[in-house]
Amino acid sequence: MELYGIYLASHHSCAIEVYSLAEIDKVLDQGKIPVLLPYRTLRVYDALPHSWSVTSDSIAVYLGRLLGSELVILSKPIDGIIDKRRGLIRTISCRDLSREKMLVMDKFALELACKYKIKLAILNAFKPWVLEDAVRMKTGDYTLILPE
Repeated sequence: MELYGIYLASHHSCAIEVYSLAEIDKVLDQGKIPVLLPYRTLRVYDALPHSWSVTSDSIAVYLGRLLGSELVILSKPIDGIIDKRRGLIRTISCRDLSREKMLVMDKFALELACKYKIKLAILNAFKPWVLEDAVRMKTGDYTLILPE
């Protein structure tokens, strides 16, 4: 995550690397986009299990909680969660999703989202136009996971 953040920030003039939660508001005040490099923050708030069951998905949800986010967006190379009939699930609850066989994100991320009452959006990284619907939590070509 750290290296990808550095890559993103270095390829966009409006993006600035930040190393702590406190720096985010300063960068936003400058009209820039903060790219949080999570390593130092995770060392300070060391609350996640140290295992392979915790991926960038879990880290994103955890950081979303620290930031007080209502929604965390997970960008994937797929449109979202697909049902047994190969249709896109547009909205699903944490409880219902926990019963599904899901390979889209790590299960610990789902546990955190349910526990912290954070909405998750899973969308296709190759379809950036879907992002606006997800941010507005409008029905679209992505999956919205509701904590209730």
